[in-house]
Amino acid sequence: FGQSCIVWQHSFWVSICTALHRVCRVRPKKSIFSAKYRPQNFVHPIKLKYLCSMIELSKHIEALLLEHDCVIVPKLGGFVTQYAPAYRIEDEQLFLPPHRDIGFNAQLTLNDGLLVQSFMQTYDVSYAEALHLIDDVVADIKKALAAEGEYVLNGIGVLSTTLSGTLSFTPNEAG
Repeated sequence: FGQSCIVWQHSFWVSICTALHRVCRVRPKKSIFSAKYRPQNFVHPIKLKYLCSMIELSKHIEALLLEHDCVIVPKLGGFVTQYAPAYRIEDEQLFLPPHRDIGFNAQLTLNDGLLVQSFMQTYDVSYAEALHLIDDVVADIKKALAAEGEYVLNGIGVLSTTLSGTLSFTPNEAG
């Protein structure tokens, strides 16, 4: 969906309208062919925002990690980056550039406001609504972890549960 789920393109809204009607039973108040078709024209705009936030959580985290060393997902944990300097592999005559490694700390669960602020700006919602959207996404992640044992955060890595019930994180190799 690019930088934000809210993209003002006609074909995009036609596909969103079809998907929302199937998944959420949401119908637009105006014709999908109207030039003034916007997300506020949905009967249940919070469902659109929730659908977008589920898709976009990993994109929010990924974008925030480019600017910050730590992004806390309230009630889930914190994603932390650490700088790794450039180095040379002598045997292969290979020079690798500096990069940042991503880790996860399940004990960082208190809201620092960074992710909530990102949701507020992207979806044009209040602090309470953004926090509610994040809480819903976290609840779904925890359900997926309980049911399947892992949850893929596109572009970041995979969260999984260990035998002892703690969270484990495996970062993407190329990220």
